[in-house]
Amino acid sequence: MQRRQALATTGAALSAALVGIAASTRRAATEPSEHPWARVRRLSTELSHALAHEDVGGFYAEVYPATDRPRPIAFVATDTMARLQDAIRTHRAAYDRLQRGEEGRCSDRRLARLIKAEDDAFCALLALPCASLSAVQLKAFYIERARPAMAEKSLSAVEASALLRSLYQ
Repeated sequence: MQRRQALATTGAALSAALVGIAASTRRAATEPSEHPWARVRRLSTELSHALAHEDVGGFYAEVYPATDRPRPIAFVATDTMARLQDAIRTHRAAYDRLQRGEEGRCSDRRLARLIKAEDDAFCALLALPCASLSAVQLKAFYIERARPAMAEKSLSAVEASALLRSLYQ
């Protein structure tokens, strides 16, 4: 009799343990998973801390939904945007000097130098590589709005070629 009771007790305990394991597995499967925005914030914070590490410094990340493009993650050197902004400032200054030169009565030689300086600054801006979508957007925004004379003339073949090459680097 003791043997039967022992088996019955062991069997009941084993059954209870198995039911408990199955219940905890079901509970884990039905527990709500992390909300997508909470996960995005958590992963973004981790990425931010990783990029701040001194061995990685000098880069920022652009992350897009995986379904949007073949390479949804881009790591861009922080000085890339700084170089683009410097090129924009340089062109803007050259363009402003040209506008003042055309308004004031400067010599033909001086005006020719101003036109060449503005054209060189513009070509340098066009040729500057765009390593990220943000850089492409900034360059496009500036070109579209900063040079009103472009509304009257289209890009030369050399300028268009330089611009297209810069977008794919």
